[in-house]
This record gives sequence, structure tokens and C-alpha cells, in this order.
Amino acid sequence: MDEPSPDRAPDGSGVVLAAEAVVAAAALAVDLDAVAADLDGVDAALRRLDDGTYGTCEVCTVALDDEVLAADPVARRCAAHLEAPTLPGTAAPGGPEAVDPPPSGGTE
Repeated sequence: MDEPSPDRAPDGSGVVLAAEAVVAAAALAVDLDAVAADLDGVDAALRRLDDGTYGTCEVCTVALDDEVLAADPVARRCAAHLEAPTLPGTAAPGGPEAVDPPPSGGTE
């Protein structure tokens, strides 16, 4: 008797294995999207290091707590501005809308 092929379901249809392959491919695509988003965050953090703004909120410029940066080295916003709209020239999640930066020499 023939041995079952490793690429076919026991009933001979292969449908189950094909469905599993589709699910695995979709999970891989999601994982690649997450990796790309992580790399974007690292690139943004490196740019902030270069321009001297790393470790400060991109909305109000307050210094981020060391604990926040230890937990999330690519953090860009203080707790008060986690849900703030995106600033011009940034790629932060939250949509394409922009907010005006705080006036120089002051806080919000």
C-alpha cells in the first residue's frame, strides 16, 4: 500500500493542509508588518538622537521618564499626549492630522 504523502491530508484532498498554509502565510505577513513598524520606530528614535530630541515628548517637549524609555526605547510622547494627533513631519500613529507645536519658551 502507498505511504501517505506528507503534503496531503489523510483523506487525500489536501484541503486542510492548504488552509493551514494560507493561515500561516497570513500570520507571516502580519509579523512582517509588525517588524517594519518596529524598524520605523527605531529609525525615528535614531533621528531624534541625532537632532537632540530623544527622550522628550514630541508634542510638549517634556522629558520622558527613564522608566518609560527603559520599557519602550522608541517612546515619543508623554502620558498626557499618547493620543495626541500627529505632528507635521512625523510618522507617529494616530492619523495624518497635525497639531501646532507649543509656543517657544513655554508649555501648553
